Amino acid sequence: MEESNESSADEFIKAAEGFLNSDTFQVVVSSLEGDSDMAQDLARKRAINLLIAEKGDKFRPSDKAVIKELVESKGKIVKSSNSIQGKIYFLFQVSSPSLKTTLKR
Repeated sequence: MEESNESSADEFIKAAEGFLNSDTFQVVVSSLEGDSDMAQDLARKRAINLLIAEKGDKFRPSDKAVIKELVESKGKIVKSSNSIQGKIYFLFQVSSPSLKTTLKR
């Protein structure tokens, strides 16, 4: 995980969520304590919920297990901020070749 010293607060506060490209999905979470384990758990849950929402009407109950496995095996915190107004921000990305195509099935 890269810790950012010179990155501006905007990089984290205004970071894009969703698909950055066809292989990478990103979510942003914040933590008051800066606990990366807690942030990782929160980010996984958020990524799972947002990926389920991405599927929209095509979502089937069996998709949840597939999405959960993808997030748990391919997701990680890639960057964290210093304290910004008392919070630490974490960028969590799920990266897998053709992730967007895989999820559209």
